[in-house]
Amino acid sequence: MRESVIYQDILEEGREEGALTAKLNSIPRLLALG
Repeated sequence: MRESVIYQDILEEGREEGALTAKLNSIPRLLALG
């Protein structure tokens, strides 16, 4: 049970990192369009 909780934490962290990366990747695109 405890291992699954740790695994869930890792997944949530990865999701947050992915969202942050997507935001950073969208900045050059916005600048290029602007």
